Amino acid sequence: MNTKRIQMTNASTSIYGQGRHHQGGYATLGIAVVLLLVLSLMTIYLTRSGIIDIRTSANKARYAQALTDAERKLEIGLSWLSYGPNRVALLAKSPFADWVTCDTLTSLKVQDLGVEWLCRPTQIDEDFSNPTPPTTIDYVFATPVVDEDNLGKTFVVVAEGNSVDSSGVAVVKQGVFFFTGSGGADAPPLMGTGNIPLNGNFTVVPNPNSGGKGVPVSVWSKTDIANLSGSASTCQLGEYELAGGSCSGASVISSSSNGKGPDIVDDDLDFPDDVFKYIFGVPTPGYETVKAQATVVSNCNNLAGLTGTIWVTGDCTIPSGTTVGSAIAPLQLIVESNGVTGDFTMNANSTFYGLLFAFGRPTFPYVESAALNAGAIKANGGAKFYGAMISNDTTNMGLEINGTFDMVYSKSVMETLANSPSSAFKTMARIPSSWADFL
Repeated sequence: MNTKRIQMTNASTSIYGQGRHHQGGYATLGIAVVLLLVLSLMTIYLTRSGIIDIRTSANKARYAQALTDAERKLEIGLSWLSYGPNRVALLAKSPFADWVTCDTLTSLKVQDLGVEWLCRPTQIDEDFSNPTPPTTIDYVFATPVVDEDNLGKTFVVVAEGNSVDSSGVAVVKQGVFFFTGSGGADAPPLMGTGNIPLNGNFTVVPNPNSGGKGVPVSVWSKTDIANLSGSASTCQLGEYELAGGSCSGASVISSSSNGKGPDIVDDDLDFPDDVFKYIFGVPTPGYETVKAQATVVSNCNNLAGLTGTIWVTGDCTIPSGTTVGSAIAPLQLIVESNGVTGDFTMNANSTFYGLLFAFGRPTFPYVESAALNAGAIKANGGAKFYGAMISNDTTNMGLEINGTFDMVYSKSVMETLANSPSSAFKTMARIPSSWADFL
């Protein structure tokens, strides 16, 4: 009896033990399935996260490419606006009739600028010095809607860039303004680094405020000027006009008999070291930037109809009886000397309105102390010049007078030149904090 009971107990124990063993296997399987599910979800999440990261990185890369391209195009547009040959046409007032309020344009999304700005789409050659450039760039130039006299002084240049695959787009803008950054408007009628010979039969009417309000200056030089000789004399404009175009009597400030008066400022320590920079706002070794925005001619045979800044690379002769420019449309004439050519000559009874700069071209590499040799300035009987004559010749202005010659400072001429949008006096500057990659 006891033996059987013991055997059944062992059998029962064996059966139950097997049951517990099978139940433990099911639990392990369930845990494994749960872990597999969790791992699968984590894998899916990480995969999606990785894809999003890849897409985000790719988008950032494409935007960086587009932004770099937009910046490149913006710099080209700013260079074109500052120095390009078409700048005069862009800045002149007459084309503004063709400009439209920015809200009417879809180009480069500038409609966001609204009705407070005028916009003008413009295509610019990528290499605007190349007659047949490989590509062109689309720009929009915008300017605030203000009174007509201020049009063309402040601009926002808008450029659009694209990624390599063209799927990324970036738009950037930069505000600029133009200002008279030179001493051109304040220059006296005769100004030169070297000696200015004051001899012959000529009359000089000073700038009445060149030395400050109410302080007239006829001649300004860095070097000492010998006493006047011949029939040279200076006097104020009112006295000059009252005397029928001459200086006489008590109105004379300086003359061969009276000597140098206070209107002749010579041996002046305050004379600018770089007279070209003083007038045009650009250092002498950077003269090409002024030349690039001028109309370049080899002589003065066909000045009629030209406006703005004229750069002459050879001799310039004004024919007898010819009038060049006017009080309301004066010229800026820069005559470049290469040591052989570069003389400026006014023949008998000719008249010139504007500014003449006799420019001695520097040699390269540029040495600040090196001599500059500008061409001679010659005037024959009855010639009249309204404006200012300036030379950067470090030795002698080379002024040669044959017969009577009147050198008359004209406020209206010089102010017109200074305020003209196409003036070489104008300097472009970027408006601080105006760059943005949005409109």
